[in-house]
Amino acid sequence: MKRTLFTFVSLLILVSSISAQDRMNMKLLGNWNPLNPSENPNTSPYNDVWGYAADGREYAIVGGRDSVFFVDITDPRNPEQVGSFFGTGVTSWRDMKTYSHYAFAGSERNGEGLMVFDLQHLPDSVVQIDRTTEFFTRSHNIFIDTSSAWLYALGAREGSTYRDIIILDISDPYNLVEVNEQALPGGYIHDAYIRNDTMWASHGSFNTDFNEYLVYDCSSGSCNLINGIYNYPQEGYQHSSWVHPEKNIVVWADESHDRSMKIAEYNARMQFTVTDLFRSKLLEPITGDTGSIAHNPFIKGDSVYVSYYHDGLVVFDISDPTDVKLAGYYDTHPENTNYSSYKGVWGAYPYLPSGVVLASDRHRGLHILQMVEETTLDDYTESTEDFVNPERGWYRYSEARSSGYQLLDSTTLADQRELHQPFSADYSVYSSLVFRYFFLEDFKTGPISQGFLDSMQMDFDIARSAGAKIIMRMAYTDQTTDCGGEYCRPYGDASKSVVLDHIDQIEPLLEANSDVIMSVQMGFIGIWGENYYTDHFGDASQPPYYLTSTHWQDRIDVLKALLDAVPEERMIQVRYPQMKQKYVHGTAAMTDAPNMDPSSAFGGSHEARIGVHNDCFLSDAGDIGTYTDYSDINGASMDTTNLKPYLAEESKYTLVGGETCSPYLPTSDCASNGGIAETEMARFHWTYLNADYNNALNNDWNTHGCIDDISKSLGYRFVLRETTVQNSARPGGSIDISLTIDNVGFASLVNPRSAEIVLRDTITGDIWKAQLDIDPRSWMPGETSFTAEICASACMPEADYEVLLHLADPATTLYEDPRYSIRLANQGLWEATTGYNKLKQHITISAGGGPQSCATDDYLNSTTRRNEWVGPAIANWDASPSHWSLGRLPEPCDFVIIPAGHEVTIPTGLTVYGSTLQVDAGAELIGQANTIANIFYLD
Repeated sequence: MKRTLFTFVSLLILVSSISAQDRMNMKLLGNWNPLNPSENPNTSPYNDVWGYAADGREYAIVGGRDSVFFVDITDPRNPEQVGSFFGTGVTSWRDMKTYSHYAFAGSERNGEGLMVFDLQHLPDSVVQIDRTTEFFTRSHNIFIDTSSAWLYALGAREGSTYRDIIILDISDPYNLVEVNEQALPGGYIHDAYIRNDTMWASHGSFNTDFNEYLVYDCSSGSCNLINGIYNYPQEGYQHSSWVHPEKNIVVWADESHDRSMKIAEYNARMQFTVTDLFRSKLLEPITGDTGSIAHNPFIKGDSVYVSYYHDGLVVFDISDPTDVKLAGYYDTHPENTNYSSYKGVWGAYPYLPSGVVLASDRHRGLHILQMVEETTLDDYTESTEDFVNPERGWYRYSEARSSGYQLLDSTTLADQRELHQPFSADYSVYSSLVFRYFFLEDFKTGPISQGFLDSMQMDFDIARSAGAKIIMRMAYTDQTTDCGGEYCRPYGDASKSVVLDHIDQIEPLLEANSDVIMSVQMGFIGIWGENYYTDHFGDASQPPYYLTSTHWQDRIDVLKALLDAVPEERMIQVRYPQMKQKYVHGTAAMTDAPNMDPSSAFGGSHEARIGVHNDCFLSDAGDIGTYTDYSDINGASMDTTNLKPYLAEESKYTLVGGETCSPYLPTSDCASNGGIAETEMARFHWTYLNADYNNALNNDWNTHGCIDDISKSLGYRFVLRETTVQNSARPGGSIDISLTIDNVGFASLVNPRSAEIVLRDTITGDIWKAQLDIDPRSWMPGETSFTAEICASACMPEADYEVLLHLADPATTLYEDPRYSIRLANQGLWEATTGYNKLKQHITISAGGGPQSCATDDYLNSTTRRNEWVGPAIANWDASPSHWSLGRLPEPCDFVIIPAGHEVTIPTGLTVYGSTLQVDAGAELIGQANTIANIFYLD
């Protein structure tokens, strides 16, 4: 057994696109949806649902258009179908109920009658013991009074004749006996609730003269009217009801658009007083109406669970029948925002022992839900402050020359992280970036010296110690013979073969120091490495003023070598957008070449890793050649028509930065002064800008008032808008956390970034972390909402935990350095000493309440319990407790680390423990025969 882990990753978490607005105090545990309605979107494959529990296992009974399904939901995240039975044809109405270890199913399919199933052999099988039309050929609903073992068939027919009610004795399901069938004063019953021989009947009718809610005494087998209510507020189609098990309270639903639910109190004479009207209003802010349709209510305790078309499952608190309150909801069909058709939840079942709630969506199948207590906060205050953040903002210029290498200065770089005024600037900036020229003027015909490479390594080390990252470019010259203000040949750059050799030489440096490399600019070719004035790769400044296919191919070869040499997680910036077009689509590609497919963004392909550095931003209409077509067909002509839209789209997913040149007024000015500076930066998603050049233009932005907005908007700027956090969980159970992040910056993140939820014990300060399975680079300008499910470790102490967000650098060398963590642009959330952002939310881990279930076998891990191998270079795992940093062998909640340079062996037959294992590069963990590692490995 050998494992290598290069970065600390504590947990992979289930993240869904359901936003906090689509759910409240309710979470999805699982979904069963084997049927596909896409072939006929107007066909609903599912209808009602019921539940059954036995021998510690739980099941859902789901009605389909042509079948009845039995689904084992004991593990709600992995529902398993254990039986399905065809009826006699297709119908949109099925109804199922249970008695003892039997299930009964009626339907509106004429000739199907009543189906009976024996469930005692579950989970192995379900046995159909009958399908009889002896008593009725179809029914709309059935209900079972378990106190008498009587089944009531409602809206039933015998052939073509309607029967208001038919009662069967089902005490022996193998020998059904009819008790009674009769006409009732209220006529047709759509649905009913029956308890202890008392029937509350919904006499649904679209003619309000016959739309009644009546109560009958059926104790004799013949149902006799007691009383009822004939007119009530917001009357619609009287559909169904449920009666409180302990209080004289009933709730009913009218299956009509824009009708409220009714709650009423009743007395011994069954006289009703409507005490409140309540309804789902989930879409009211969007549509301005409340046109959803309540379908079926179910009371459990002081909560009523209502299945809604359009709005999913909605839960109300009815503890005060005069003031019903919304308690939670889960919208199974959130894109249905106009209340058209009948999409959404048909039925529900909240009575399973585990506390999970079943909901049947007509198109999306069985939803297994759980009520949770959550707190939603949206009072986060956006900060107007400018501050330093990694991998964005202003950079400071520096250079190193082979003729006299001067190392970076750690103190200077650290000082530049604070507010300071660059040379020749009349504005102040924060900077975590340093641009670094590596001039190779002494190596134009031979290899780079080891001394120069060693100095480069020292520069990377200095940047790391100062909390900075480097934008690097390599070049051979920055000056030529003075010939009257023009640049003359020879320019002084190197040949292609030398360039390729030098890229091979620096590859190990790039690999070893990718943690502090922000990006690598293509460089190498021409003066300043700007790929223009060059002796070897085609000089478009001279007749015939274009580049041939050979020139393009030579440049492509250099770019490919650089892309291969630079680690996959870092981007290469080219000087001209056309360079990327030629690389991706070939030397014959024109300026109307297609953009990158967004699905490949951030995927590590060469195309996804090529950005642009614009070193003459807003200097003229084409940014001094940036948007020029250098192909041999058009002969170096400006083409902003194609190249600007191309870069605008590419820059959504790739890095753009650079510097300004001379002002090009009024175009280059602030928007407030008639220019387009901020607009163009937003259009091309600028991440960084040179603070040292050209301050003739940068100072103009300061004069006219947009420099502060530009400073704050360069790159990403994340504002926390809303969080919803589950208040409590059990050890080993799941926790839902929803966040809405608003990126008010010009661009997305361009380099990989860790996103972690941190739980911190409010008493001990112990830290537990879980990494979200979401890429913060996907947080484009604008709002992004997501819900994450994290899992509390089974050995997590019962305590109150503060919730924080950690946007750390994923490199192991920088992960724990708060200078490399991202600060949210909110007031009062940032912790500079830890690099965490407070969410102002808390979670209590306690032993009580709710099912213990998680979507993954991985859990929150304790960074406090870091048990690192400190023993000999070669030894056995269990040789001595002193070989571990905590002075004991690893336990199930430990974060176990095998550092570089050690070989640790798990002896034969040994069981080892831990929550997470990190085997660093250069370390080895060897498992001998018959060993067991109860550790969740992360690849």
